[in-house]
Amino acid sequence: MGWHDANIYGLTIEKNEDNWTADFLLDLDYILKWVHPIPPAQTFTFWVAPCTLIFKECFDLHIDFKTDGGCLDLMEIADLYLKSKTEQKKNKFVYESTIELQLGLQPEESPSTDKTESVVTYWGVEDIQSVYNNFILHRSRSNRK
Repeated sequence: MGWHDANIYGLTIEKNEDNWTADFLLDLDYILKWVHPIPPAQTFTFWVAPCTLIFKECFDLHIDFKTDGGCLDLMEIADLYLKSKTEQKKNKFVYESTIELQLGLQPEESPSTDKTESVVTYWGVEDIQSVYNNFILHRSRSNRK
């Protein structure tokens, strides 16, 4: 199953009775089919189905996103993948998964030639080009105007 471009509309953490695990739920629109544009249209349309993606008995959950003053009205999955699968007991596995969200890098209207200060202020990084290259390497996409 591919989760790329699925819009996330809500997330829930439901505590389990054992008091140390929880189910992590994502309400999203799963893309069933990408429909190619019929000229003169130039954009894809989609067949989508609402669904809830459930990660059972989660522990050691890390959620890290920052909007830098933007809003969270649209979170879109770039990729969802299994990092590791470890058998703890016979037929009882622990899975480590990662969900990457889309990152649209907006170019500046009037870029300055001296980027160091603005980059550190906005992104919290010293070398924006290497960070950008890393995002692209991990299948983020540039949002060029």
